[in-house]
Amino acid sequence: MYSAVVTTGIYCRPGCGAKPLLKNTRVYESAAAVAREEACQLRCQAAVIEAMSTLYDELGLRAQRWGEFAERIRSFGYPQ
Repeated sequence: MYSAVVTTGIYCRPGCGAKPLLKNTRVYESAAAVAREEACQLRCQAAVIEAMSTLYDELGLRAQRWGEFAERIRSFGYPQ
């Protein structure tokens, strides 16, 4: 279910943590019903930022593993 805030013209996706005033909110069953409204940028971008942070951490771990691998290779005398 999607909720749209009438006073701002913004809708929230399912699972959004925003808490608009109930008197200013309409509930819709599908995304098509709220197509004329604008997506909540603050909450939705927060989810994207969290996902990017997780990806960044994973990439950092992979780079660290490659660095350790390179050090092991160098310990065998490569490259000369």
